[in-house]
Amino acid sequence: SGVCVFFLFRKVLKSSWKGFFCALLWLIHPLKVESVVWVSERKDILSGVFFWASLTCLVKGFTIQGHWRKIAWLFFVCALLSKPSVVILPALAILLEGYYKKESQWDFDFFWKALKRWWNWFLTGGIVAIIAIVMQTGGSHQFFLEQSSLINRLTTAAAGFWFYIWRMLIPWDLTFAYPYPKFGNWVHLVATIALIYVAQVIWKNRQKQSLVFIGFAWLVACWLPVSGLFYVGSSFTADRYMYLALAGPILIFSSRLTAHRAGTFIFVTTAMIWGALSWIQSGVWRNGETLFTHATHAQPRLSAAWGNLGSIHKQNKDLEKAEACYDQTLLLDPLDYITWYNLASIRRQQGRIDDAEKAYQKSLAVYPDYLPSLKSLGFLLRESGRMEEAKVLFQRGSEKSPMMLWQWCETELVLKNYQEARVLLQRIQTMSIQDKTILAAIQRADDFLRKIESSQSKPQ
Repeated sequence: SGVCVFFLFRKVLKSSWKGFFCALLWLIHPLKVESVVWVSERKDILSGVFFWASLTCLVKGFTIQGHWRKIAWLFFVCALLSKPSVVILPALAILLEGYYKKESQWDFDFFWKALKRWWNWFLTGGIVAIIAIVMQTGGSHQFFLEQSSLINRLTTAAAGFWFYIWRMLIPWDLTFAYPYPKFGNWVHLVATIALIYVAQVIWKNRQKQSLVFIGFAWLVACWLPVSGLFYVGSSFTADRYMYLALAGPILIFSSRLTAHRAGTFIFVTTAMIWGALSWIQSGVWRNGETLFTHATHAQPRLSAAWGNLGSIHKQNKDLEKAEACYDQTLLLDPLDYITWYNLASIRRQQGRIDDAEKAYQKSLAVYPDYLPSLKSLGFLLRESGRMEEAKVLFQRGSEKSPMMLWQWCETELVLKNYQEARVLLQRIQTMSIQDKTILAAIQRADDFLRKIESSQSKPQ
């Protein structure tokens, strides 16, 4: 990716020195650490390789005849398949095309004609974007989406934009997520007005300061998909969302520097500071405990940090520390149904059955269809002899889980409701269950019911 960034911006800036500076700063910025060291976010890097390769081929296509545009489109498709957030690439390509072909008047007629030329690129990105949005609203995301209204996300979007700018300039105390700040409405209003004003000033001066316009438009284009317009997560902002957006501000910064002594000093100083901060941030990601401990100090209001740290202590059998972390999580976010479930599990291990039951009930009060809570509370009630209550819980979860259907069947057997158990067992036997232990238990239940049915069919 860094090599492609160098070749791309060397052409844009018409300077190898500035292109190198731009690529180096993009590579070592601390905001990029998360995408590099977090294994599940390696898709950022994979999509980034194809993203930068596509833009590099496009720039070649602007000046050299050949099949560069077709190759660039293939790279674009590969980037989309890696991560849909690169859907903004055609908009960036239009900016670079206008700059390269000296059509930098950037009027609406230019953009309209460009949309017609690049329609197939926008269509490709639009299809992938729609699929991603649909997938994002399924499963447990649906619950979080219901807790985060579009109005609230858009209201805080501008503040999030300036928070991104702040972390670009002062990349200190970075963490994997950030809680929504407790700002008053007037702060969000000022942030929105400031963003609109800056955008208006840059737009008016787009012809005189074309690289500033491109850099700012690059940042905004990459930010929009994660701004709150579409649901992408419950966090206020996330470092990984700046993986590609960083190139915009760095392009502006690089374009303002000169190759004289002052420019070299600024370059070296900036590179050394950002490189050192990236090294420090990499250490934060050494393991789960270091990551979440750092997060609780950097962002004490981040409930996810306390919850994950509690789970680390739980794995290490330190139940007291785990419970303290879970208590802090629920103090910050009483609707965290997963933490209520984890807290219930700890209390159950400690023999505090009544407290465990209350915590399971709290979890289900927030998210009634959470299967782990349904199953665990069902087992707890069954062990306490409250079979009818347990049956109701297993029945609730049976539509989504074959295992819960089996637990329901088991409960009917304990209650000696053999006809109901036979009906449930027949349903289970039509399902694909791979667990050998469960299969053996199902077979034993089937044999048992056959004996019961055989004895009942014999004449008295």
